[in-house]
Amino acid sequence: MSLDQLTNTHPTGKTTGTASRPSQEHAGQALTFDLTGELVQLREEETWRRSGRNSRTLLKEPNLRVVLITMAAGAQISEHHTEGRLSVQVISGHLRLQVPQQDIDLPAGHLLALDRAVDYEIQAIETSAFLLTVAWSGHQS
Repeated sequence: MSLDQLTNTHPTGKTTGTASRPSQEHAGQALTFDLTGELVQLREEETWRRSGRNSRTLLKEPNLRVVLITMAAGAQISEHHTEGRLSVQVISGHLRLQVPQQDIDLPAGHLLALDRAVDYEIQAIETSAFLLTVAWSGHQS
């Protein structure tokens, strides 16, 4: 699954739901999430078993996305680019991000902020969970 699919699969408001996931709100005035519970569910789904990677969009607003991602050791998200600014907050595990001319180690508890339009790759050094937040200055559909 590409990062475009992770951040743009559903219209703002509510997910469509699947056989493995019920429909859920992902926009609104005040939303709370049990990240531990979400990670347990992500790691029980077929996508995780098949690819060692899984994600769920927690928040999708016109100019902001928050995606919870889990990756098995050795899994990666190949080169990607987004027009928005983004942050990667490592909840558990250890990631390595590659940006032009730089490798960045991100162990649990670390946060990385990238300026807009920076190419990057993510590799899980060990089984990891992280929040990817993307923000745009204008309206995005």
